[in-house]
Amino acid sequence: MTVNGLPSLIHEVKKMLVQYQVFSKDEKIVITTGTQQALYILTQILFPNEGDTILIEQPTYHLFNRLVETTGVKCIGIKRDANGIDLNQLETIFATNHIKFFYTIPRFHNPLGTSFSKKEKLAILALAKKYNVYIVEDDYLADFERDQKVDPLFAYDLYDQVIYLKSFSKIIFPGLRIGVIVLPDNILSNFLALKRVIDYDTSLITQGALELYLKSGMFTSHSTLLAKRYAKKAMLLHQEFERQIKECSISIDYKRPISLDTKLHFTLPQNINLIELIQRLNAENVLLKSINENYLSNFNKENIIKIDVRNTNKSLIPTGIQTIFQILGQMV
Repeated sequence: MTVNGLPSLIHEVKKMLVQYQVFSKDEKIVITTGTQQALYILTQILFPNEGDTILIEQPTYHLFNRLVETTGVKCIGIKRDANGIDLNQLETIFATNHIKFFYTIPRFHNPLGTSFSKKEKLAILALAKKYNVYIVEDDYLADFERDQKVDPLFAYDLYDQVIYLKSFSKIIFPGLRIGVIVLPDNILSNFLALKRVIDYDTSLITQGALELYLKSGMFTSHSTLLAKRYAKKAMLLHQEFERQIKECSISIDYKRPISLDTKLHFTLPQNINLIELIQRLNAENVLLKSINENYLSNFNKENIIKIDVRNTNKSLIPTGIQTIFQILGQMV
């Protein structure tokens, strides 16, 4: 047993990662107790570029926002919306701050449901190289990608500056506290040194269960089945939403993503009270919530609604979308 993880599991994970166009040596793959542990370690260790500030797209995964704020890590945000991020602003931030790493969710963004194009990925990598910034790529929904031509940032990285994160909680079950991180050689030893102190052995039982799941082929068959199921839900969600928005009198900012997710978001005028909207929808059994928790506390929060139908019965999606627009119409 090593601090990296069960060698036999790492071997299986390495084969799995190839399906996502992530090619790595065994020794650069580390099994962690969830991706949250991996993110914590990354925020604490010294990086070769000696950066002292973490850049986080906003909004983003809410627990990473809380992690940096709770631990007092120096961080700043950059706006991300349906159009991606402003690359000129990204360059300005890289050029004027000592950025340690840029945390991003390139595909099926949480909470927006959007994905970067290949052109955007290459532009981000070029800026990272120019200003010696590392990128932490959270690819938590890689298993649901239906387009085989779509590759992660990691696949385009020529300079060993992308740190790749993968979670299993969305594809197996949330209680499985296990994650995978692929690290550059010049960060690996610092990462393992801290992991050895805080958590030498990620649960052997959990690792063994995941290894069996991967080796038996159950993971591949299960993820393929779920991907097909979610793709149908995503298509229905966006089709119904786009049908309803054509008949809506309210000015709603929405852009169809290049890859459809079971999540979508839209921005409402400032005169629409989101709290009231959510309460009225909840009363109609349409359960939505604010994405304010997906922002850093001091970052400007927009009037955004997120819809996620991953765990919604497919037959209920059209009715739910219609209800949202009916309530909106009553609030004008």
